[in-house]
Amino acid sequence: MIVAFVYADTFKEYNCSKHNCVIRANAINRLPNHEAYLIHITEFAKNSPETITICDKADIIVIERNLFEDALTILMFWKVRRKPIVAIFDDAYDKMLPTNVTYEFWTNGKITGINDKGETVDGEMLPKPLTQLKWGLRNCKALIVPSVRLAEDWSKYTQTYHIPNNLEIKKYENVEPLFPHNGIYIGWAGSLSHLASFVDSGLNIALSRVLQKHDNVKLLIGGDKRVFDAIDLPEDKKVFTNFVPEANWFKLLKSMDVGLAPLGDTYDERRSWIKALEYMILKIPFVASDIITYDALKPYGVFVKNSEEDWETELDKMVNNLSKYKKIASGAPYEFAKAQDIDANIEKILKVFQEIIDKPDEL
Repeated sequence: MIVAFVYADTFKEYNCSKHNCVIRANAINRLPNHEAYLIHITEFAKNSPETITICDKADIIVIERNLFEDALTILMFWKVRRKPIVAIFDDAYDKMLPTNVTYEFWTNGKITGINDKGETVDGEMLPKPLTQLKWGLRNCKALIVPSVRLAEDWSKYTQTYHIPNNLEIKKYENVEPLFPHNGIYIGWAGSLSHLASFVDSGLNIALSRVLQKHDNVKLLIGGDKRVFDAIDLPEDKKVFTNFVPEANWFKLLKSMDVGLAPLGDTYDERRSWIKALEYMILKIPFVASDIITYDALKPYGVFVKNSEEDWETELDKMVNNLSKYKKIASGAPYEFAKAQDIDANIEKILKVFQEIIDKPDEL
């Protein structure tokens, strides 16, 4: 099988594309008799001769999230040529809160551009991105998402498949901490869409209480400075690092003695399980929100109902008994995470692709 993955992230925001497209393409290319190609969405939208060559020979085209404007037009170019097209994304764009940095784009179509004078100007995408996304989905043979809730939400537009995210576990082996330290680091690192996860879950208040009770515990936050600022602690009790390149991502996680995986509103219910799974492959004990996103991981971590008291209670237990929790994390949780290696699961994904290819076109 030949698969063309059309990925959407830029280098600066590179995360979703890694799990949706890049990891899977790399795994396919390690198999005999299969090929995968990666095309950035901007190149796909140009429909250059190189892009046409790849897409023409592909058995299936997988397009990540940006089904609007020129990319939507080129989607239709291949649709009328009977090429099987699959959409893939991992966010609930229709349920975003204003604290999400992409809220104004997805909800109101707000964009910025450069005019003829080289000046930055504000604009508006019309029809709105969500409207165009729905048009695109109706012209795809299927949608692949890493969340049960997302699959339920979008099934009205096309056939949906729930495929959990996998790991390239070799990248998590023999990792040294980015921040060597004494004592205990309770940590989290992520994108600019999690501020509400900390506030709505009550974790920001619980963390302030827990860390002030333990002299040997500090907070490590990576990525979103707003999360760091939302937790009321003296500066010497918390450490912040900006976004790190992928080579340092695994080292950043390994710097954490206790991992955090808070989820809050209906938007968070539609996230993937990757946050907790990465803690597991690195043998890091973690505390997470008890929410459908993590249902399959319930035997492998500590899960709390979202309240300040529950977060505080469980984090206190983990800090006070860390050696016990680390031993547990090195057992069944680690073994489960190892089984989610992309190379052990890529054949299952290819079977889904083949099912989609074989599905008759709708009249």
